[in-house]
Amino acid sequence: MPYYKYIDPSIGPDDFQMPIYSVAIENHTPDHPPHRHLRGQLLYSDAGTLNLQSEYFYFILTPSKAAWIPSNWIHACSTKKAGLFRSLYIDTALFPALPKQLGIINVSPLLKSLN
Repeated sequence: MPYYKYIDPSIGPDDFQMPIYSVAIENHTPDHPPHRHLRGQLLYSDAGTLNLQSEYFYFILTPSKAAWIPSNWIHACSTKKAGLFRSLYIDTALFPALPKQLGIINVSPLLKSLN
């Protein structure tokens, strides 16, 4: 998985041609304002906590939880401290069986080992 301490904000997950794209980010930015992606996003914190908001939901993601964020779902993220966050971006047009609603899942040891 690519690991970045900094990501150029002009480059986003929708800019890549791969059907599935993963990234690990050491995040020092406390807030990511409301935004959406053309791809679905599986988001979790490997270290630190992440506050995830959408119009109807608010979650605090700890290293034991991950969020599935469907494509085009408006969401915002914030942190109080830097952390290590991982995202898997998936072209949901190629995988139509993926959920259409935001959801929280437990992070299994297998998922954690896919660093």
